[in-house]
Amino acid sequence: SAFKEAGTMNYARIQRIAVHPELQKQGLGKLFIGLLKEWAKKQQFDFICASFGANAELLNFWQTLSFNSVRLGLTQDSSSGTHSIIVNFPLSLQAEKLQRRLQQQFQQQLPILLSRHLQQIDPLLVLALLNEFEKTDLNTMQVQNYADNNLPYEFIEFQLIDFLLSSYLQQLSKQQQKLVIGKILQNNSWAEIVKQLNFTGKKEAQKALKQTIKQLLKKEENHALR
Repeated sequence: SAFKEAGTMNYARIQRIAVHPELQKQGLGKLFIGLLKEWAKKQQFDFICASFGANAELLNFWQTLSFNSVRLGLTQDSSSGTHSIIVNFPLSLQAEKLQRRLQQQFQQQLPILLSRHLQQIDPLLVLALLNEFEKTDLNTMQVQNYADNNLPYEFIEFQLIDFLLSSYLQQLSKQQQKLVIGKILQNNSWAEIVKQLNFTGKKEAQKALKQTIKQLLKKEENHALR
């Protein structure tokens, strides 16, 4: 990621982890990785890391263990069809400082990558990546104007991106998640959105997007009140 200090640190990498299908969902994988974290810290590693073909389920697994994403490959693996992702867990104070910078850089890059190079990756994987973003309060007046039919989509697009990055998308249905991520973050054409989500046409897709934005605005308002 082009940080010079990264070359001065020591890294342990989990090359592969697997649990027999009959024994999955019992916490064994988490137990193994917890023991590996303890081992790596005793060995004075700065980071423990992993790289794998990214999908939402796998990334969620690593996130539950406090690993964070720092890089997502732009090309698909020829055999699995997935994009590789690197996740890190810092073990030293200097690693924690670097990890914050790595995450910040990755999160600044991600919206651009999604709209130009990663338009076809699974929106549910994008949702998992957004789980790592810090949620901030935004001025949503213009977003509300768009939802109320007072502004065209093209004039408000950049504010919709910021709004989505700071919203809790888990509250939406899977269809709505795919709609807002596919259109706003991945910049797919209306024709592609209509095809992917089985809308009758552009007009129905646009209406559904505005309704979803209204729902998010209402939820964000309720969340702020709490």
